[in-house]
Amino acid sequence: MIGASADSADIAALVARSGMDARGADGEPATSIEYRVDAERTVRLLAAALAALHGTKLSDGERRAGLAATDLASDAVGAFGAGTLQHSERSGAYAHMSDERLVDALVAGAEGAAARQSRQVLTHGTPTLSHLWCDHGSVVGLIGWARPAVADPYRDLAVAARCIATDMAPILVPTFFEHYGESSPDPVRIDWYALLAELVGSGGTAPA
Repeated sequence: MIGASADSADIAALVARSGMDARGADGEPATSIEYRVDAERTVRLLAAALAALHGTKLSDGERRAGLAATDLASDAVGAFGAGTLQHSERSGAYAHMSDERLVDALVAGAEGAAARQSRQVLTHGTPTLSHLWCDHGSVVGLIGWARPAVADPYRDLAVAARCIATDMAPILVPTFFEHYGESSPDPVRIDWYALLAELVGSGGTAPA
């Protein structure tokens, strides 16, 4: 769990209410061969899973307690200062950047990302294909619930888009946004939340 959007019990109750918690359910990850064969279908499944998760009904209080980009940046800065920031091999354009530079860039863009946010939703935090749980071609839900929070949907969308581009093909990213229902993706928030995920981690492959 992260931030101060709500206590652990509140977030756990929200996750249960979403109907998208696949922990303990039968199925397999969307990285298995069946789902790699038809990559476009799998991308649509991930889009549908996130649309369902983000459609979880929230009370006014739950929305007010959500985390803005500035809150998430503060969490990352705090973890960096405390020496508890997750360290992992950098990818792509971030490979040459130190934690210090990533934190500086994150803080510099936080207010802009927060200003462009239009809604608060229940987010998973690490919705990679390895965390999408399926059974016989249908979505069961998501595993890997290490950092759920009420936040900007782009917290999930940026991670999912990066995973699709890296593990499948960049050409499928527009398909993902189309089937999610985001006809004009916001590049500013995609970039900022991708940077956040690069810094704090975008999830592993082990079920949780």
